[in-house]
Amino acid sequence: MKNYEIIYNRCLIFRKDDLIRKLKCELNPVEVVDKVLSASSIYALTKLILQQSEIENGAISKYVKLMENDIKN
Repeated sequence: MKNYEIIYNRCLIFRKDDLIRKLKCELNPVEVVDKVLSASSIYALTKLILQQSEIENGAISKYVKLMENDIKN
């Protein structure tokens, strides 16, 4: 899962139909995140979401490493 997908799935504001239409992202709504936030903001917000998430249960370093690799590529 890409960083912007994590943000899209966790932040309701990015899933508003009017925003998706205005930014012409109907075919791929997750692109809204990429159009609204800078790369550094996407990284920081994704990191925060994962840190606050119970899902990774203490394995945040694994996800941060994956995010850093995504950014490099």
